[in-house]
Amino acid sequence: MNVKPSFMTSIALLLLVVIASACGKAADSSSSPGANTPQPAANETSGTRTYESETGPLEIPANPQRIVALDYGTNVYSLGGKLVGVDEWTMGNKLFSEQLKGVAVVSETNLESVMAQNPDLITPART
Repeated sequence: MNVKPSFMTSIALLLLVVIASACGKAADSSSSPGANTPQPAANETSGTRTYESETGPLEIPANPQRIVALDYGTNVYSLGGKLVGVDEWTMGNKLFSEQLKGVAVVSETNLESVMAQNPDLITPART
């Protein structure tokens, strides 16, 4: 049995945080004038969010519309991700065969297949 390390779990959690944060509302307990007016962060106005990864901060799309998952695509789907490409193992998961209709099979060894999907976000496979 090939057990994948927690990297993809981190990516799945990242997507959950992105989705959950899009639904949340920031509260400010300051009593200064205009304190209740939300002020967007610099990266939010550019349509990205900063994810603090193990190797440093990454700018990712705040609301990706086209995701290629090179591993654990079913987790990305379950978190509400809009998949346009998945790895062969994910596509072979019979529990998701209906949900993955129309989604392309891609491979990290064939970058053309990944880029042909015009993704906003690519979740990598852990090697």
